[in-house]
Amino acid sequence: MITTFSQLKARYGSKEITMEELRTIQSSGIVSFANEGISRANKDCLQCVITFDAMQTLIAGITGRTFSDIAALNGYIESVMPGLSAEQEAGLVTYRDAGKQVEIIATVGEDLSVTVDRDDIGAESTFQVLLRVQH
Repeated sequence: MITTFSQLKARYGSKEITMEELRTIQSSGIVSFANEGISRANKDCLQCVITFDAMQTLIAGITGRTFSDIAALNGYIESVMPGLSAEQEAGLVTYRDAGKQVEIIATVGEDLSVTVDRDDIGAESTFQVLLRVQH
């Protein structure tokens, strides 16, 4: 999923696209689409946001919450975003994907509880496109 989202972003991010290209993006099955209205820079286009749904779910589910231990966090991450590997070091657990496009750093407390601060997540979950309005 992470690789697919990165490929979509590289190909279409911040570019003008057609309805056919939007259908191609949506056919990936991992993103949603939101229209934010007419672009200020290009009045012939709608400014739209493409959202990587699973990444948004993961970020929302691990921030602002305390997990009882590393195993609980591991289980949650695996259920939402399979394919992230964990490396544990003194007081920290770092999760990364194979391509190192995602990095999540979790802090392990003295009681072995685990938290993730939003500032400790390096992951793209959205990109913008300009959808050409058909006349």
